[in-house]
Amino acid sequence: MEGALATELGIRRPETEDRQNDQPENLDSAGFRSPVERVAKLTGGTTEQGSKLEMPAPFEYIGFDADDTLWHNLTLFNRTEERFTRLLSRYHTREWISQRLMATEAHNLEVFGYGVKGFTLSMIETAIELTEGRVQGHEIQQIIEFSKEMLSEPVELLEHAEEAVTRLSRSHRLMLVTKGDLFDQETKLARSGLADFFDAVEIVTEKDADTYQRILQKHRIDPQRFLMVGNSLKSDVFPVLALGGQAVHVPYHSTWEHETVSQPPPNGSDYVELKHLGKLRRWLRNSGQSGFRAKIGMRRSDPLVSAVPNNGLPN
Repeated sequence: MEGALATELGIRRPETEDRQNDQPENLDSAGFRSPVERVAKLTGGTTEQGSKLEMPAPFEYIGFDADDTLWHNLTLFNRTEERFTRLLSRYHTREWISQRLMATEAHNLEVFGYGVKGFTLSMIETAIELTEGRVQGHEIQQIIEFSKEMLSEPVELLEHAEEAVTRLSRSHRLMLVTKGDLFDQETKLARSGLADFFDAVEIVTEKDADTYQRILQKHRIDPQRFLMVGNSLKSDVFPVLALGGQAVHVPYHSTWEHETVSQPPPNGSDYVELKHLGKLRRWLRNSGQSGFRAKIGMRRSDPLVSAVPNNGLPN
């Protein structure tokens, strides 16, 4: 990416790394003092339309989910939940504590939103309610320590994520669309090492059709030229299909209960399911990026991709 767009977004592509030595001390090649500062720049303002090397049709933008699509996230929450139930096991069975925590989380999503901080508040609330106020101060302190450890955990990329994003950034405009706590998501992106490869970053409180509509309008993107890639049918696939966009489902090895769905895709739409991100470029190349919905049904026997029909969910 070159010119005014790269300057405005503060994005450094691999081919410009030889310019680093020309920058003042303590500044990166784009003039920022830290990865977090660069991510903060990416999350603000609209993206002007500019040239992109070898931009193939019809996808003007490819959107990527973050948690459990590019890096591991659910496993961290599951490990913390196990520690939490063990901490309170002298009060109730661990199975009961887990069920109550899940119910408290569901109730609090509209209040606290997604992310580690909301999860921590739900653990504290659950501890107080389950123990009828008998929970000890040192146990509350331990829950807070669980939260701090989660926020400082290294970002562990999924296999093929870095290669997929790096290579696709050379031919497509990429957008990160993720939900959760703003500070937490910004710092995870900065620590992931992938921030440079995204032309835009959207951190939102919810990923539904209305949210995607606002994002596409903000960046002046035709829904039919937008492809979303993610692990969640509820948050990454179905809302985009509802707008007339296109989606690729890359399942994670487990699904958070609050992200499960039971209804078929909207508007009679199909979507593609890939085993991992390493197959995304090949699918784009083999599909020719045209006639997506017409070709999808013809590729059901291809081991590369599973085409999911509009009358049900994947097995």
